[in-house]
Amino acid sequence: MAFYKYNLSDFRIHFGMTRPQVEELFTELQPHYRYDRGTKLPLENVVLASLWVLSSQESYRVIAERFKTSKSVICTSLHHFCNLVSGNLENRISWPCGTALVDTVRGFEEAGFPGTIGAIDSCHIIINKPKDVEEPEAYMNEKNVFCTTLLAVCDDKHRFTYVNVGHPGTLGDADVFRRCELFQAFKDAPDSLLPLEFLLANNIYPYHIISDVGFPLSVYVMTPYEDNGYLTAREIQYNKRHLSALMLISKSICLLKSRFSRLKMLLMQHLAQCSVAIKACCILHNICMENSDLEMLDIDEDDIPPPCSETCMDSQPICIVGEEKRNAIADSFM
Repeated sequence: MAFYKYNLSDFRIHFGMTRPQVEELFTELQPHYRYDRGTKLPLENVVLASLWVLSSQESYRVIAERFKTSKSVICTSLHHFCNLVSGNLENRISWPCGTALVDTVRGFEEAGFPGTIGAIDSCHIIINKPKDVEEPEAYMNEKNVFCTTLLAVCDDKHRFTYVNVGHPGTLGDADVFRRCELFQAFKDAPDSLLPLEFLLANNIYPYHIISDVGFPLSVYVMTPYEDNGYLTAREIQYNKRHLSALMLISKSICLLKSRFSRLKMLLMQHLAQCSVAIKACCILHNICMENSDLEMLDIDEDDIPPPCSETCMDSQPICIVGEEKRNAIADSFM
C-alpha cells in the first residue's frame, strides 16, 4: 500500500526516488533476492522500507511503526537492501570511456575548464563508534565525533564515476586519495583512465581531473593556485574558471546528502555496514541522475559547501610537470 498511497511529489519526498525509478529497482534486484515466506519480507517491502530509512532521519522505531513491523526487521532489511544494491548494481558507477568520455570533457569545457574528465572531493559522514576496526579512535575528529570519509569523482552531469569509502575522517584529502586505487592507477597505468590527450600551447597534455587545494597537484590532478594574497590577474582568472567547474562535485555531494539525508548521521554499529550503505546511496543517486532527476530536488545554492581552502601540506616534492601544465592552462585563458 505504501507504494500507491502517495502522490508523485510526496512519493519522491518519502522515498528519495520517483515511482518509475523504484519500479526499475524492483526489476533489477528481483533476480538476486530469494524470498522465503515467513523468514523474509517481500522484496517490495524491503526496498520501500529501506528507501524511507535512507531518505529521512526518522528513528527506526517510528519507521517500523509506519510499516507495521519491528525495529529489528527494519534494520535487517536495510542492511540486506544496501548489500543487494552495492553488490549487484555497482556497474552504475563507472569511469567514463568512449563516447561518454568525450561528452564529459565537452561538458567540463562548457563549465569553464579544458581537458577534464572528472571533479574529485571528499566529505565526512558521521557514524557511531565503529565496533569492527582495531583502532576506532582513529575515526574521531577534533570535535570528538566519529566519522568516515566518502571520496568521490563526478562527471559534468553530477553522476559519480568513482567512489571510495571507509577511511577515517581524521585523514586529510591528500592522505585519503593516496590510499585509494584511483591514485595508484594514475601512477601505474594512467592510460587506462586517461586514454586521450589534448593540445595546449603547442604541447600535448593528458586529460586530468580537478580538485581543490587539499589534493596534491600533478599532471593528472589540476588544483587551483594557492591564494597567498599576491595572485596575478592570470592566476585569478584560472582560479575562477577552475572553481566554476569544481562546483560540480560540491553540488553532486550536496544532492546526494539531500536525497538520502540519513547520510548526515549514519548511526550504524559497524564501519563495514556504513561503507556499504554509503556506496548504495551513491549508486541510487546515479540511477536518479540517469533519469534527469536533478530538477526534482530543491537545492539552495547557499547550501552547497565551498571547496576546501586549506592547502595540502605535502611532504612530497612539487610536481614540476603539473605546475607547467597548470601554467599553460592559465596562459590559455588570457
